[in-house]
Amino acid sequence: MQLANRLLGAFLIVLSGCATAQSPEVIEEEGAFYARLSITPSELLRTKQLMDRELAYRFSDGGMFEIYLPGEKLGSIAKGCDSLIVRMPWTDPELPSAQEFVQEKKALFTRLSETSKGHSVEFVVQLNPYVEVIDGAPELTSCNLFFRHHDGQYIESIDPLP
Repeated sequence: MQLANRLLGAFLIVLSGCATAQSPEVIEEEGAFYARLSITPSELLRTKQLMDRELAYRFSDGGMFEIYLPGEKLGSIAKGCDSLIVRMPWTDPELPSAQEFVQEKKALFTRLSETSKGHSVEFVVQLNPYVEVIDGAPELTSCNLFFRHHDGQYIESIDPLP
């Protein structure tokens, strides 16, 4: 009986370890933090409170939109976050490549919208400016993220910029 209890206890410890959310790999580049995420349809949050937001799953001028994810998607990086707001920043229409940049954002928005068809989608987020390093690890100071961007363009890579 003692052996059975020990085995059951060991099994429960292993099982509880599997149930905890893993933090994604975070890349740091000159003080900026990036992570690649993959989402499935069940991971997109659509509560009334979130859906009442102006950019909730809506593509807007300059390529802006928002999606919402459970906080556990970022594991220990998002301590205390029940949900995460992930926002695509605006692209200035005066930029030389503005139309191209907005079309790239629209393509990502379309892929994210199609998760309802059972597809998973990968994308890159940046934790800045709502991040600080605590005990050597990045941690959000607010439950907000941005899709990785630079000079009005969504950046689909976690590699350093040229």
